[in-house]
Amino acid sequence: MGRRVSSMVTALGLLSSALIAIVLVPASPAAAACGDGALSNSAYGTFTGSNVNIRSGPSTGCLVVATGQAGETVRYDCWTEGTAVTRSGHTYVTWSHVMDESIWTSGWVSDAYLSGGGAVYECLASGLAGSATKK
Repeated sequence: MGRRVSSMVTALGLLSSALIAIVLVPASPAAAACGDGALSNSAYGTFTGSNVNIRSGPSTGCLVVATGQAGETVRYDCWTEGTAVTRSGHTYVTWSHVMDESIWTSGWVSDAYLSGGGAVYECLASGLAGSATKK
C-alpha cells in the first residue's frame, strides 16, 4: 500500500509541474493568430499616423486593444507576417509587436504605421525575438 501511495504522490507532483509550466509559459505571438507574448531584443520608434490601431494579433481582423498617436514613442519587440496593409501606395505584410509606454498597452501594429519600418527582429515560435532578418 505504501508503494501505491508513493506512486500516486509522484504522479500528482509530475502533473502539477506540467500544469504550472502550461500556465506560466506565454503564448508565442508568431504561433497565435490574435495573441500576445513575452519578447526580447527591443528597440524604440514612433507611430507615423494618428489613431493607429494597436491590435491583439497581426491582422486587421484582430481586436483593437488601443490606439496610438503620431509621434508617440513605442517599444518594438519583434515582427511577423500578417494581413497586408496598403498606405501611400505601398503594401506592407509585416506587423511589429509593440509596447506603447505612454498608455502601457502592448499589441500588434502594421509596419505601415511605424517609423523605420517597425521591429528589426523576427518573432520566433519560442516567443523570443530572433536574429535581425527584416522583410
